[in-house]
Amino acid sequence: MIWDPSYGRHSRERVQRGEGMTFVEAVFSFVFGDGNPNLNFEERRWRALGAHIQRLGGVLSAEEMAPFLDPPPLGRRIRRGSEKYEDESFVLPALIKFNGEPFVDDEGRLLYKFLELQSTAALPSVRVTAAEAKVPLEKEWAFSEAGPGQQAGAALLGLVNIVGVVTLSSLLLDPIAKLSLYRQGLGFVLGLLPYLQGYAAAFFAIPAIRWFVDSRRNAAIDQRNDNRLEAVSLLQSGDPELAAKSASARKLGNTKVIGRQDIVYTTEKAADEQVNAQDEAEFDRKLGISRRQLPPRTANRVDDVFGRREDRMQRLQREAQDVEVDWGSSGRKQQQQQRRRQDDDWDRLDRW
Repeated sequence: MIWDPSYGRHSRERVQRGEGMTFVEAVFSFVFGDGNPNLNFEERRWRALGAHIQRLGGVLSAEEMAPFLDPPPLGRRIRRGSEKYEDESFVLPALIKFNGEPFVDDEGRLLYKFLELQSTAALPSVRVTAAEAKVPLEKEWAFSEAGPGQQAGAALLGLVNIVGVVTLSSLLLDPIAKLSLYRQGLGFVLGLLPYLQGYAAAFFAIPAIRWFVDSRRNAAIDQRNDNRLEAVSLLQSGDPELAAKSASARKLGNTKVIGRQDIVYTTEKAADEQVNAQDEAEFDRKLGISRRQLPPRTANRVDDVFGRREDRMQRLQREAQDVEVDWGSSGRKQQQQQRRRQDDDWDRLDRW
């Protein structure tokens, strides 16, 4: 018998596919078990809760998230008011996982907002409540996934092993038997006897300890599952205060559908073309110009937007004629500087 650390996952996958175990695998399962049955529970839980938050618009109450988390028991008497749980700290893992934040509505009810889950590629057709959603539950630890006949065969093998070790131990108590083994060159059996005895004892000791530990684990799993189902029953009870709290969350929720206009980059075009288009759109936005209002692109885009070069030059000449001429050196220098600044501004626009 050997120990395989990944045996539990592989054997469970085969059992779920309907494949049976070999006898060696059944013996291993009888002694060591089949591993944790809830290896993917966290993944299933967060996936279901994330989809549920998106369906409800990104705003929920603690009672609506309770079936997907680890809520405390409600007790025999349900509290009055909108907050049915005295301590809502059980929602903290969800807030950390999905970057949520608490807030209070106009009526003083405590709600939780998840902004990152309010964006989706497709609008959900039907909004499913937590009571209608499929709530993932934990699975109990099974003693062995082997069949009853295989478990009986493994137990019988262990009994045969114990009987053989006990018989060998009693025979080796006789000094003559020990001397006979030495004469036959089998003296190493005396050194192996303690290991054989430990192996025979561990064959039943390990399953007994595992059964005790699994019993306590299953009791805790049953309690957590009962609390989740109790939270589902609370949502199905039709409590008016809880219904008003859920209605307030639906009003404050919002779902944004991401369309093609929200896509920053796509594989349909080259990256440099998309970067240039985004830069041009940002420049037009700052100028307050809509690209749909622009004339068709020509050789000189700036002239198409702000007027032809000839018209601009004529306007500058008319303005120069209207200006009073100062024959002094300071007046000519000031006029030249003004024209140079105007020409530089238009040259920068031409280069753009």
